[in-house]
Parts: sequence; C-alpha cells; structure tokens
Amino acid sequence: MKKIAGLFILLTILLTGCSLFNEVNESLDYVNETKDYIQTLSDFGAEAPQLIEEANSNPEVEQELQQQLEGLQGEVDQFLQMEPPAVAEDLHQQLVNHSENLETTINQVMENGNIAIEQLENSQLIRTINEINNLLNQLENLQL
Repeated sequence: MKKIAGLFILLTILLTGCSLFNEVNESLDYVNETKDYIQTLSDFGAEAPQLIEEANSNPEVEQELQQQLEGLQGEVDQFLQMEPPAVAEDLHQQLVNHSENLETTINQVMENGNIAIEQLENSQLIRTINEINNLLNQLENLQL
C-alpha cells in the first residue's frame, strides 16, 4: 500500500512539474514571438518616414511602402490571435489596444488597395508604433 501511495505521489509531482514546465515554455514562446512582433514594427517605424517621403515622387518606393504596410497588416492580425500567458495578460491587452489602432490606421491609409500617401503622412502610424515599442521593456521584465 505504501508503494502505491509513494508511486501516486511521485506521479503527481512529475505531472505537476511537466505542467509547470509547459507553462514556462509557453510563456517564453509568447515573449519571444511578441518581441519579434515589436521588432518588426520598430524596424518599419524607423524606415517609414524616409519611405513616405520618397513615395511622394517615386512609384516604385510607393509600391514597396504599400507591400510593407500589407505585411504589417498580416503581422498585426497574427499577433491579435495570440493567447497570452496569465502573467502577461495586462500587457497583452495594452499591446492589443495599440495593435488595433495600428490596424485601423493602416486600413484608413490603404484606399481600395492603393496607399494614400498624404493621409499616411498625417496619420498616427509612427506614434502608435512607438507606443508599442515602449512596451518592450515591460515585456522583457515579466517574471517568468
């Protein structure tokens, strides 16, 4: 009887350990994927002002800018579908709010599949990306 009880306790500890290990792995995956997402936005935010300026006079650059915006839409959509670990729920909600604003802005400047450069110049796109980027420190400081 003692052997069965000992085996039961051992199995319980192992299963609890595996569950905890899975939670930590999922949390680390979330942090890494979110960091990649923020870095993608940050990279675009750094390049965008120059691209926007050049797109006014160069149709090739305008096409490149449009493709990058379409790529960002995909990144935002993918991020919005992520499930955060419990420890990151508040931060994730902040990121979701900013990401939804970003998505709305991108949709507004993409008229019928074409980019509205003047509207993009006057948009809050870069400011929203910077706000998302500012949350990176909070993400890196999560207690996992």
